[in-house]
Amino acid sequence: MAVLTLEGGENEYNRAIKGNYSRLEAFRIIQECLAPEYTVTIEQTAQALHELLPPPDDPTYPGGADLFGDLILELSQQVEYDNVAQDRYVQVIQRLQDSDRVKKYIPQPEGVVYQGYGRYEIMPQLMRNLGQYSAQRMDRNGNRNYFVNVRAFIARLCRVGALQGQAWLVNEMKDAFEETLPEQFHVVSIMGAAVIIEFAGGWLYEEVVRAPKLDEINDNPLWATGYYYNGPRYGIARWNHWQRLFRWAEQTMPLDRESKRLIFYAEWYMHGMSRSLQPY
Repeated sequence: MAVLTLEGGENEYNRAIKGNYSRLEAFRIIQECLAPEYTVTIEQTAQALHELLPPPDDPTYPGGADLFGDLILELSQQVEYDNVAQDRYVQVIQRLQDSDRVKKYIPQPEGVVYQGYGRYEIMPQLMRNLGQYSAQRMDRNGNRNYFVNVRAFIARLCRVGALQGQAWLVNEMKDAFEETLPEQFHVVSIMGAAVIIEFAGGWLYEEVVRAPKLDEINDNPLWATGYYYNGPRYGIARWNHWQRLFRWAEQTMPLDRESKRLIFYAEWYMHGMSRSLQPY
């Protein structure tokens, strides 16, 4: 399991109370759930977080949708991608999706007349903060485990339906395989791409190859292709491009045992998906 620390400890920022919520208390709840000798269940943890977050009718902090996402991602760096603690962490966030305290109403944009309603988003702060953990902003030469752990966590959330982060995952694959020539590949980026495939490969195949959300693909800049890939934004060609470069990396780059295992599995998995699940 995981031993977590909160940056800043019990400083003023972490102790600040917003409604019933503070980062310090939320951290303690998650820490207890993921501790090596944990005594609480997934359900108890999700319930404790629900009760900590402000209710939607709180006049000062209406709901917790904009309070909690930054802490979720911050702590995910410390939970190893191959540790059962990450499974538990994902299950807590998945269970919390049922809480009315993590949903935020997003009104209909001005000028849109064909829809008479807005929509609800779950933990929009989580989606907004994903950009801070992109390959362009994280230090790949610092703690490589943090880099890989975050990508595994986000991929797992996407796979279980707790996060619609397909564009972010595609952008990470682009950074690994489309922005540089193979001879300049960064091994940590390739490892990050490999855990995306390991934990959300089937889900990502549906999003990229079968492409059920064409409007988003065409309009979202995160789906844009990189300088060294001139194919379409979606479809089997892009999937095969990534798969071929995983194979190149596995056969050519100097890798330690763990990196080689991750990259070999990703290439093997992608090859199998493209052969067994044909595009529509």
